[in-house]
Amino acid sequence: MKITILATKGCNHRPKLEEQLQDNGLQYKLKYFEDHPELVETYQLKRSPVLLVNDEVASVGMPGQKTITELKNKNKTT
Repeated sequence: MKITILATKGCNHRPKLEEQLQDNGLQYKLKYFEDHPELVETYQLKRSPVLLVNDEVASVGMPGQKTITELKNKNKTT
C-alpha cells in the first residue's frame, strides 16, 4: 500500500497526521503542494492536508480515526 500526504508547507495539521500514521506503523511519503503543482492540478486540491492511498484521494483534511484504523488493518493484510 502506497500512502502519500500532500500538504502545504504551512499546514498546521500535517505534523499531527504524520504522528497518527507513525503511531499506527504506517509508512508514507510527504509531498508539498508548493513542490508538486502537477499533483495539485491532477487532484484539484484546495485544502490541506490530503491523504492519498495508492494514488487515490482517501481523505481531504484531517482523516478520522476510522480511516487510520482501516489503513492499518489493510496494511496488515498486504
